[in-house]
Amino acid sequence: MSITILPALPTEAATITPIGVLAFANDVFNARLAKPNGTPAQHEEYLQWRIRRNERRMAKPGGTWFKAVDAETGEVVGCTGVQAPGPEEGEGEANGEVQEAEPEIFNGEFMREWHEAMEKVRKECMGERQDYWYVVSMVVHPDRQGKGIGKRLLEKDCELADAAGQDIYLEASPAGKKLYLNAGFEVIGEKSMLDGAAAVTAMLRKARPVVA
Repeated sequence: MSITILPALPTEAATITPIGVLAFANDVFNARLAKPNGTPAQHEEYLQWRIRRNERRMAKPGGTWFKAVDAETGEVVGCTGVQAPGPEEGEGEANGEVQEAEPEIFNGEFMREWHEAMEKVRKECMGERQDYWYVVSMVVHPDRQGKGIGKRLLEKDCELADAAGQDIYLEASPAGKKLYLNAGFEVIGEKSMLDGAAAVTAMLRKARPVVA
């Protein structure tokens, strides 16, 4: 299997979003974003809402997105996005959060609780710093996980930060923590959620010299 890493565009959100849905189907946080027992029509409404949200997020100024493509079939099998340093914009349309009505099966209350935990741990760990890159998203199709694709996508994010001589930060899910540790990220903080059953983990990778 030959994988090529290429730039990803906002217009590809309809292709990329379903990969994320599958990749995080069993994630302790993402699994709570859709209320149980929804109808097929409600799940489709939710998917289309997520596609529109991701399209806005991918179009955000300062962001760079990459996709992993199977060179033999042309299938997109993974994606990552990284945001260049700058002031935090908080929630709202500029940050990729849709302002349209939430889908009926969407658990908006939990989403806001989750985002609040991420913002708190970031503030606790990074303070007023605005000189670091931020990994917005990292997804690999479950059928292609464990084959080094996530590592290659993350390397592209880190290359941008290293070229700028700046650190790179993210909040890891329990499932993604190992990938980031192997890439040189260090745990700098945690925020417990779900009555202690899981935690949002803040991780940082210091800038590394670029080898010519």
